[in-house]
Formats: sequence, structure tokens, C-alpha cells
Amino acid sequence: MTEQKYAVVTGGSEGVGFAVAQMLAGHGMHVILLARDKEKLAAAHTALGGGENISVFSVDVSNEGAIAEVKNYISVVTGQIDVLVNAAGTFRWDPSDINLMTLNADSKEFILHAFHDLIIPGSFVINISSQAALFAPEDPRRTGEEEYVASMQRVDALSAEFAAKHPGVHVHISHPPLMRGKIAESQFRGRPGFEDINFDTLPGPEIVADEIEKVIFGTV
Repeated sequence: MTEQKYAVVTGGSEGVGFAVAQMLAGHGMHVILLARDKEKLAAAHTALGGGENISVFSVDVSNEGAIAEVKNYISVVTGQIDVLVNAAGTFRWDPSDINLMTLNADSKEFILHAFHDLIIPGSFVINISSQAALFAPEDPRRTGEEEYVASMQRVDALSAEFAAKHPGVHVHISHPPLMRGKIAESQFRGRPGFEDINFDTLPGPEIVADEIEKVIFGTV
């Protein structure tokens, strides 16, 4: 009998996180979803089949006490994390009081630190960044979005730092392209640098799940 594998997906109740969780569940992994919204988590649990191989935790991924409870659960049921997908974050570029560095980068760093002793050689760590991390300083698409781009670049940097400290762990950074949906419509349609994009034909979050599937399971 094949040993059960365990995956933790932050931001797993919707979007990229959910698409990746669905893919991992399809490969028979026990998937542990972390997100804040209880209703969205419940819907995700149902959409994934509602079986015993799907666990959900309503937590703020930067809350030390809440993450300690999740870690204790993982330690009891398995003692190791085979796949960690750090997808929690925000894609808001509009003016707000949201600290993008905290939500997009610091939270990922916190999760890596919290779970590092459960991530063993041979495990996979997937950090979801953004193509924005690849923007050059002079790229006009950065105008007014420096905080968001900086947070994505920090995700790339902390990924490299984690890989250097854990040479036996497979660390992969995903740079998803602009994807269809309400975020793309509200944030980017009509913006300078995005005039030539056909928003109706943008890929969905499954494009990220397909990429990560190849990273973890090879060509399938």
C-alpha cells in the first residue's frame, strides 16, 4: 500500500491555491487547506469531495498561535509535510491601507519558518510569486505599484534563502501570469501597458496547477 502523502496549501479556499489543492487531491494526497474565510473553506472542502483526505483550518497565516495548532495536527497525523504550497496573499494594487509586504512576503516567510522542521529532504516547497517580480525598475507597468512589485521580489528572495538553508528540499517559485477573473477586469483593463491584452482569453488558475503538477509529479 502506498504511504499517504500530505500537502499543506495556504490560501487554499479559492483561486490559485484551490486549483493547486484540487490537483494534489487528484493525485491521492491528503490536502490541508489554510485560509481565513470559513464559508469559502467549507465550499472548497465540498468541491474537493468532502472526504477524510481533505482537512481545512480557518486561520490567519501570520497568526503564530493558530499556525501552532495546525502544526500540532500535522505532527500527530504524519510528522512531515511532503508538499507545502505558499499561495496566500493579495493581488490588490489599488490604494488602500493593506501592507502588501506583510501579506504577500512576510506571511510566506513566517509559514516557512513555522513548518521548516516538518519539511524533510525530498519534500517540495512551492512559493507563489507573480510575473510582477520580474518587472525591471524602468518597466512602465511598475508605475505606482512599487510596493506590490517589491513584495513579489521579496518572495523570490526568501525562496532562494530557504533553498540555500535546506539543500535537500525542492524549492520552486511560480510566477503566474495575469489570469482571467474579476481581479484582472477591475485592476488592469485599460491600464497603461495592458492595452493589448484580451481579457476574455486569459488563462485561469489551472495554468499554475499544471505547472506545479509537472514540477512535483513530472510529465503527466
